[in-house]
Amino acid sequence: MYKNEKTVQLSESEIQSIRDLLLKEKQDTITYIFGAYELLRSLSLVVRLLDYKQIKPRSKTKWSIEAIRSILTDSLYCESPTLFDPGTKEACIRCQRILTEQTAGSTQTHLRSYCHVFSGFLYCSVCGKSMSARGGKRKGLGRSPANYSCPGKRKQTCNSCYISESILGEFIFNLILNLYKLIRHPESLSSARDTEKQILRDNIFPTIIHVDSQDLKMLLEQSAQKINPLFEGFPFRPSISLDMIRMLTGSETDDFVYLLSPEEGIQKLNDSFYREKSFNYWSMMDEINPWILKEFLQQFVTRIIVDRGIVSSVTFKNGLTLHFIISNPIKNFTDLFDTQAD
Repeated sequence: MYKNEKTVQLSESEIQSIRDLLLKEKQDTITYIFGAYELLRSLSLVVRLLDYKQIKPRSKTKWSIEAIRSILTDSLYCESPTLFDPGTKEACIRCQRILTEQTAGSTQTHLRSYCHVFSGFLYCSVCGKSMSARGGKRKGLGRSPANYSCPGKRKQTCNSCYISESILGEFIFNLILNLYKLIRHPESLSSARDTEKQILRDNIFPTIIHVDSQDLKMLLEQSAQKINPLFEGFPFRPSISLDMIRMLTGSETDDFVYLLSPEEGIQKLNDSFYREKSFNYWSMMDEINPWILKEFLQQFVTRIIVDRGIVSSVTFKNGLTLHFIISNPIKNFTDLFDTQAD
């Protein structure tokens, strides 16, 4: 620092004034757009949701796809840590990554009749591409599970395998629940072996036998130092998913019937962290609207790598990645359950 240079300490009101001048929209509108796009992964759906919520843009008469894209790609939100909270910066980075991954012809431009819970989270370990869903159709109550596969599998350019939502959901949701119990009760983290046992307590994949030792070490260190913010936002309080459900209510796409109302579904998810030993994902597909399940998943997870029908790693929002050691891999684990891919 030069001798005559002075550091100016701005008040919170002064910072807010500068922030308002720099922002294209109100700060709460920016936050809502980031959250909506991360969940919906569709610029057109974000536009429709903003119109439904009657959230008006500052300088234009109505929202457009290009206006949303302009906000999501503005480097200001990623590069100004003093003006914007860390959550805004992280949301900006995640949304820009999603935009980059979206190809020109794959952006959703219409309302689908159902939501795929794991779309946007799954990646093929063989070719690295995002896995897409088929199935998940309506039944008498709830819906049938979707099957996720790499696009290269269908084009016969990748030798990966599909994975069923029912198996995937059972593993991932119980993994989140087990981590919650470990992090909230650090006294149970007596050793790496005990930690691994707790993490894999509800492991539905018989070929997953261990968690990478370095990942366990990092988890133990974070918990000991109390720097693991993964569950800071708990209990789960969704917003985007509820707005989507309300927007779709009464439309031709609203043809699914679930055992629980949206509010009851949210309560069940939160209660499960205190009362249940494990999640039964199969029953949740009949009970809880998938938009709620998707926003719940988004609160904790950013990426899931699938290796020939088996989860090989999970990356969480706090930066922690758990890699799973797979023994004696089989051609396609999902085949053991006689689930037919579409």
